Amino acid sequence: MIEKTCEHCRKSFMFRFKPSSRNAGKFCSQACHYASKQVTLTCELCKKSYTIGQSKYKEHAGQKTYCSKACSDKDKAKNIHFTKCKSCGKQIRNFKGQGRVYCSRQCKKNDKGTDKICPVCGKKYRAYFKQLKKGFDKYCSQVCHYQAHRTTKICPVCGKEFTRLISDNRQYCSFECARQGVVPWNKGKAGYITPKRRENQIKQGKAKKCICKWCGKEFYNPKWRIDMNMLCCCLEHARLFAKNRNTMILNCKGCGKQFKTKQRKEKSEVVRGYRSYCSDECRGKNYLATEEYCSMCGKKIKVSPSRKKSAQFVFCSTKCHNRGASLDVNLYNKTGCHITAIGQKMIVTKERYTSPHKGRKRPGRKYRPEHRVVVEEYIGRKLKKNGEPIWHLNGLPEDNRPENLYVFPDRSEIMRALGGAIPFPQKSNLDLLRTGQFVRQRGNKCIA
Repeated sequence: MIEKTCEHCRKSFMFRFKPSSRNAGKFCSQACHYASKQVTLTCELCKKSYTIGQSKYKEHAGQKTYCSKACSDKDKAKNIHFTKCKSCGKQIRNFKGQGRVYCSRQCKKNDKGTDKICPVCGKKYRAYFKQLKKGFDKYCSQVCHYQAHRTTKICPVCGKEFTRLISDNRQYCSFECARQGVVPWNKGKAGYITPKRRENQIKQGKAKKCICKWCGKEFYNPKWRIDMNMLCCCLEHARLFAKNRNTMILNCKGCGKQFKTKQRKEKSEVVRGYRSYCSDECRGKNYLATEEYCSMCGKKIKVSPSRKKSAQFVFCSTKCHNRGASLDVNLYNKTGCHITAIGQKMIVTKERYTSPHKGRKRPGRKYRPEHRVVVEEYIGRKLKKNGEPIWHLNGLPEDNRPENLYVFPDRSEIMRALGGAIPFPQKSNLDLLRTGQFVRQRGNKCIA
């Protein structure tokens, strides 16, 4: 406890220290605290003293203050003066510094405008001077405004009367009449061409009469379309004409019916002109086919001349074709081998692929070069994959005798021999490879 003195009444009192309180130890009681914030003033009318809060005193700083409302009203009544309303002439009470001219809002509106009569419906309405200067408020409502700006016209196609706005350039009563009054080549566009504009274009030489290539009707065609070779009356006829260009009506060779055919282009590889059959079924029935026997099962089948020329053997189905292709002795070559474009002889071996081919249940047999198979059987071991190239001594790739074959150790050796760095061998080395006595020579060194 600490002994302190009050700042308002100057009395001593005991104070318990509280560091968190805001005004701790300044006043002895709450009454002294509020009394310290009051300000004493004198009334300007009655000259009495009165108290007022400090915050309220700051708000009205520089203004006149009164002790009560009665004193304030008495002082203001001295400065009251009366004026007349501009619109209705009533008296208006104004204080000093206040310049009211109208008694109410209605009088203010009436004074800023005049009464007018609508030229469309004949009703009275109030128009303001500001709006009249801008060119507005000529009609009582928006409906009357639109009615005043509408005109009546006669449709040039059906002859009916219709109303439209003055700013609108519409010349037809409906969309159907507009289509009939439009030039045919402009049907699909948004802007329509009237008969008057069409006549002016013909006089100026911008349009001419043309005959449609599809339907044969006369129509007015502009010059720019004639220059671009657009000689159809509308887009639909132009598409039909382009689709059926270079078409002819012919009689089918098989059934004798008439059908449309289109000429094939000259740029194609084979120019065959027009079709001679109406459909593929009619062509298959009446084509010059010959009876042949299946080379696998012996059934009778019809074969076309083109197929007979291209294929050496003919099969009735895919099963027979796959069976013939999977035999050890191939039907296409009864010796079980075929010769490549280089002249090498490829033979069928007992080895098979790791995975079956399409259309087969088991892996197919491998074709290998005959000279490599001969060398492997003679030496007793397999040659290196993509290595140990073989050279035919007499230059004939079909002669695969062991005496005619020479095995190089690497591809680099055969390239050196072809370049002239090493002379070509004259004897076969298969006997040395079989016994393991073959020595590879490079310069003065010998490499086993």
